[in-house]
Amino acid sequence: IVMDDLRDYRFYDQDMIHPNNIAIEYIWEKFVNYYLSSETINIMKKVEKLILAKNHRPKNINSDSYKEFLKKTQELEQEIDLVLNI
Repeated sequence: IVMDDLRDYRFYDQDMIHPNNIAIEYIWEKFVNYYLSSETINIMKKVEKLILAKNHRPKNINSDSYKEFLKKTQELEQEIDLVLNI
C-alpha cells in the first residue's frame, strides 16, 4: 500500500523513510475494511467511544448533564460486555 498508493512524500515522516500518521491511518482503514467483519468494526467503534468517554474530564461533576453522561457511558459499557460475553 505504501509503495503503490502512498508514493507521495507527504505520506512520509521527516526522515523520508517511515510512513507518517496520515499514512498509518490510511493503511489501518484499508486493513480493517478488508479483514474485519462489519460486526467487529461496530464493536471497535463502540469501544473507541467508551475509551473517549472514560477519559473525559467534566467541568462540573454535580451537573445533571454529567450524571446523564455517566449513565449513558455505563450503558455503553454493559452493551459491549454483552456482545463480548464478559
